[in-house]
Amino acid sequence: MQEEVQKAIESARESMIESVKADVMKNLQEEMRANVSDELRAEIRKSVEDDIRNDLTLQIQGQFNAMFQARMVAFFGSSSQSADISVPTNTRATNSGH
Repeated sequence: MQEEVQKAIESARESMIESVKADVMKNLQEEMRANVSDELRAEIRKSVEDDIRNDLTLQIQGQFNAMFQARMVAFFGSSSQSADISVPTNTRATNSGH
């Protein structure tokens, strides 16, 4: 009988310890979230937005290049030579008159 009581006490003790651990972890997580500054949140948000914007820009450029190549093939016809047609992204006009 005493052994059963001892086991019940030990089980209750372990249950209380686990409950306290869970509460402490929850409180620590809430405190850590509260300590994140608004500036850091804004910086993280801007970084994520920039990453998304860059990814979308690359996707759009890829789609545009594919569409442009398809139209060039349709306009000029398919040739036996495999020509890589791409849109220049950085061109500079030169003035040879001066």
